[in-house]
Amino acid sequence: YEATQRAWIMIGRQRPGEIELGITEARRALAIAPDYAAAHALLALGQSIHFFASGDASLKPEVLRNIERALPFAQDDPFALSVFSVALARFGRAREALRQTQRAVQLNPNLGGAYGAMGFAQVMLGLNDESIASLDRNRRLAPGDFGSAPAAIYRATAHLQAGRVDEAGVDVLYAAGP
Repeated sequence: YEATQRAWIMIGRQRPGEIELGITEARRALAIAPDYAAAHALLALGQSIHFFASGDASLKPEVLRNIERALPFAQDDPFALSVFSVALARFGRAREALRQTQRAVQLNPNLGGAYGAMGFAQVMLGLNDESIASLDRNRRLAPGDFGSAPAAIYRATAHLQAGRVDEAGVDVLYAAGP
């Protein structure tokens, strides 16, 4: 559990150098508990972030394998479903990610991160107004968490895709912080 919490903090902040440490912590958690859904989901997410940040194409097969490994473990865990869904959406599987986040919300309608992940999948699908509604719910349920800045960027993207430049600017400023 502790290794998974460290992984979540390091991966969730999305800071260079910390993502790799978060991946190591997720692997440590899996060495202790091979069926731990949250650890599988965090490994998939961390690797997906690292893959896109590094541009290292050699990482892609392992990342995709770990995404597939995470799915069966995540089915009854709304946190794992939410985290795993972001990795799915990053690899062009936004429809599947949306289904998984809907399941996460069904399992726990008060989990802010589930709405953040849902909003990300929706913006990837061009469901801009739905995305904004999900991201607003995420902000109400989890104000100020370290997922707030990425969620504001997703919200800004939804506004831009809908042609609302001024609203997008407000969200970009929110993401930048004080």
